Amino acid sequence: MKINSENLIKKLNEKWKGVNCPYCQSSEWTVDTSIVTPIEIGEKKEMKLGGRFQPLIPVSCRNCGNTVFINGLILGCLDDIENEIKSEGENGEEK
Repeated sequence: MKINSENLIKKLNEKWKGVNCPYCQSSEWTVDTSIVTPIEIGEKKEMKLGGRFQPLIPVSCRNCGNTVFINGLILGCLDDIENEIKSEGENGEEK
């Protein structure tokens, strides 16, 4: 799975339309090219690895560093995701 950078920038420009940072009011953002995901912590403070995940793309304010995470699936800017989901379903794994 990888980010389609051209599609990501296009979608952000369509949906954000002049969004300023809520902390410093800057309108300058930088988009990371990596996909990250939160890790679930169990009741006994152990990290739970495996299973479903959210493919999140960090977007940071260039002035103060405030960072938000954009869900790449919802925004529709991940390449090959449909093929990966189909192949997981065919292998009997959870979709």
